[in-house]
Amino acid sequence: MYSLVLFNALDPMECTDKEINVTKRILGTIIAIREPLSLSGLARLLVSPHNVLANIDRIYAVVNVPPYKEDGVVSTFHSSFVDFLTTPGRAPENMRILLSTTHRDLASGCLEVMNSSLQLTARHHTSPTHSRSSRQYLLY
Repeated sequence: MYSLVLFNALDPMECTDKEINVTKRILGTIIAIREPLSLSGLARLLVSPHNVLANIDRIYAVVNVPPYKEDGVVSTFHSSFVDFLTTPGRAPENMRILLSTTHRDLASGCLEVMNSSLQLTARHHTSPTHSRSSRQYLLY
């Protein structure tokens, strides 16, 4: 079942390379984070809010996605999906998620969120509360 859903979500005849890469980055981020993350938090970490919103609908059959225009938590439905995506030999190679790559991308996204938050704080003398999830992820 997972292969069928992912084949449709990552079909090179229907999607551009960029759409496929963004969808895989979304999946990787969802499975790599230890704490559930809101849709807006996911978009901030991936540094591409529009791309997340445009591509997350491709995977709604295997990922719990909040209703349209709501900022709920995004998570996988079942832990076997994580195993499927990350275990060599289970998912087709073009669908497999490499956690090392995902963690590198997440660390980069966290640093970017914290950097922009610190710049805003310095300009407006406010507390950088929206970078909390970024700091938490980096502590793992």
